[in-house]
Amino acid sequence: MSALSLTAAQVIPSVNATVVHGRKAAVAIIAGQIVYVLADGTLGLADSDNATVPNHTVAGMAVNSAAAGQFCSYVTADPNLQLATSALVYAGQAIFAHSTPGAITGTQADILDGWFVTGLGYGVSTTNISFSITPCGVAADVP
Repeated sequence: MSALSLTAAQVIPSVNATVVHGRKAAVAIIAGQIVYVLADGTLGLADSDNATVPNHTVAGMAVNSAAAGQFCSYVTADPNLQLATSALVYAGQAIFAHSTPGAITGTQADILDGWFVTGLGYGVSTTNISFSITPCGVAADVP
């Protein structure tokens, strides 16, 4: 399965979200993409099949779109993060970082040998997830 397709305007944190503000984007970032923090403090797109630290170290999910050099806010935890206004996920579905930079997947079978697996949470409805970053810390060894 390919990465989940998100619409930037539909990514909305709940009132209980933990949101980080004030970091500049190193590249163009679209709301809903997962990001990591570069050594200079700017944000890049997290990439689960990139062995270079910190590229696969997810810091959060962007909640606004930003061109390179613009400020971008991102959520680090949210018990009810909206990703869509129509069915995208299902309750209980696990969400992971994808190998496409910035993308997410809802299919564990997408995880391939060598990916640095990062759990991003679980579906709580067809449109929302409980967002909580859980890195595995090692590359997947898929049989």
